[in-house]
Amino acid sequence: MLPLNEVPYEIFLIEPRKADNYAKVTFDNNLYSSSPKYAQENVYIKASSDKVWILNQSYEIIMEHKRLYGNGLQSMKWLPYIDLMSKRPSAIKYTTFYQELPDNWQKYLGKQNTEGKRKGLTSLYTMLQKHDMRTAESALAFAISNGVNDADSILAAYRSLTSQVQQLQPMQLNADILSMPSFATNNARYDDLFRQEVCSL
Repeated sequence: MLPLNEVPYEIFLIEPRKADNYAKVTFDNNLYSSSPKYAQENVYIKASSDKVWILNQSYEIIMEHKRLYGNGLQSMKWLPYIDLMSKRPSAIKYTTFYQELPDNWQKYLGKQNTEGKRKGLTSLYTMLQKHDMRTAESALAFAISNGVNDADSILAAYRSLTSQVQQLQPMQLNADILSMPSFATNNARYDDLFRQEVCSL
């Protein structure tokens, strides 16, 4: 019944790696993203039973992932890549990161001018700060299905899909409440008034 250590004992392994052209690092037959600026750079993998961290040469954390168990799986954290693309929107079609975007985002950005690309990527960046790429895919599809495709409308669609606000149900009235007659609008009466006014001038 001895007391536990005040400082938790961390169990992990650290191994050197070299990131590929996409700044991704292989560990245990799976791929983990880092940040575009580390493409072809030497980094370290720090792995525990449930987490994988990518570290730079100063052992500072570049990116954190949940550890994958399997073969040929991939964990992709898009924020650093989207941040880079939003700063150079006119050249995104020629980046390797653009080719890995979901189809609907590729098509959407491909139809935009430079400013449209910048705004679209900024909206995407905002969404990915709290949710994953699947949510961003759904938000874009939802916006387009409702006939809108500007960046602000896509963000509004995203907030609508992810909002925790409870939808209000129609008010149920008691049977003893008087039923008011419906009022039918008839603009023809206003037209007659305007014509009379014109004739009197």
